[in-house]
Amino acid sequence: MAVRPERALALRIPEIAQSCDERDSILYAPGIGIGRDTADPGQLGFAYEGGLKAVPTTAAVI
Repeated sequence: MAVRPERALALRIPEIAQSCDERDSILYAPGIGIGRDTADPGQLGFAYEGGLKAVPTTAAVI
């Protein structure tokens, strides 16, 4: 089946709203290996509630 560029460009994809909360950030971090070294204070900010930071690649997953 050949790709028809005009049909692909005319395709309208509906907009979908997504959100990410603290729980999602905390669950995502260990999934990519952050938080394994509990002695590393740089990792704790991504894996625990106190001073929580979001991993920048979280947006790519959404």
